[in-house]
Amino acid sequence: MLVSLEFSSYQSMFDSLEPFFSNSHHILFFSRLDHRTLASYIGFDRMKVYWLTKREGPLNLKPHLQDIEHCIKMQIDEVDFIAFEGLDWLFELYDETDVYAFISNIGRSLQAHQKCVFLLSPLTFTPIQYARIRRLAPSLSPLDISVNAIHSAEISSIEHSIPFEIDQSDSSLRMLTTLPKLGFNRDHIAKRMLQWKRMGFDVSELQPALSMSDMEHAYRLYINVEKRVRLAIELIREVEAKSNQLDVKTIQRSMYNLFQLENFDDVEKWIA
Repeated sequence: MLVSLEFSSYQSMFDSLEPFFSNSHHILFFSRLDHRTLASYIGFDRMKVYWLTKREGPLNLKPHLQDIEHCIKMQIDEVDFIAFEGLDWLFELYDETDVYAFISNIGRSLQAHQKCVFLLSPLTFTPIQYARIRRLAPSLSPLDISVNAIHSAEISSIEHSIPFEIDQSDSSLRMLTTLPKLGFNRDHIAKRMLQWKRMGFDVSELQPALSMSDMEHAYRLYINVEKRVRLAIELIREVEAKSNQLDVKTIQRSMYNLFQLENFDDVEKWIA
């Protein structure tokens, strides 16, 4: 699974990664922080750490897309968790299209039991870059991390038991069939949230429904979020259709707000 995780400081980043480190046996970690600095935050047990740098040295890795991808693929059969910090640097060094292709290639290399987390500081990306990254690597919320740490086996069970399919590699925008009220349960919510997250939408508003015992309330919350996702998809398609008529700033802020499921009225005014 390919996902992304926001952080505001290195301490918060490592705090968020701790549940994944604790539940993984073989870890690859790529970072712009040197090994000495990293050692002040984490232990290297069960972990191979690469310092992304232009300097030569053991376990130093130059920030070349092909070299990084080759490094991951050569060890992909041995690892169950990959963490990557420094994606914004790659955007500075390479054409955006090449970086998006790099992200996609990593995702295609992963097996079902493996997870790769791209660690993102949102302010280091343009809104359109950030939205595109989240379509390729859907964002994890703090509650997702807690669920992963405590209920990873249960989530795995959910992904195999819901009576409708998810293409694990499909992050394309599409209208999904409304789930029926009859038989609606938390498993259905979890599966639908995964589908929307893979498209890049922030559906954290639906997270409380996973712990609700009142399914009537949970279903109303689901329907409300679904309406906003549908409207967002319609507006995203409209933005894409008018991309030749709109300036870059308008496209960027429109896409950012739409993937956040926010400010629909404003977006409609901006692209009118």
